[in-house]
Amino acid sequence: MLATVRQLEAQVHRTFTVTTIVPLTRNDPEGLAPFYVVIGWVVGGYLVASLLALARGTEPSLRWVSCGSGPGRLLRALGHPRLGARGPGDAPHPG
Repeated sequence: MLATVRQLEAQVHRTFTVTTIVPLTRNDPEGLAPFYVVIGWVVGGYLVASLLALARGTEPSLRWVSCGSGPGRLLRALGHPRLGARGPGDAPHPG
């Protein structure tokens, strides 16, 4: 890679320099600790969300949509596909 950089420097008649603003610590020479912390939080959050969803049950709950409440009427009027209305000519979903 250094040879490629040197060739590029010669072609454009410029020199490239790298300046380290914040050096890495001795305990983490590659700087991967923050990366692993973020990955741990993401995977942990996914697992918690999955467990909460399984604890709630796998049956979708659309009771609030079909009981005639405000949000249910709004979704029916907009033609929400889970309610059966797909276009202006379709009949609304029963119940």
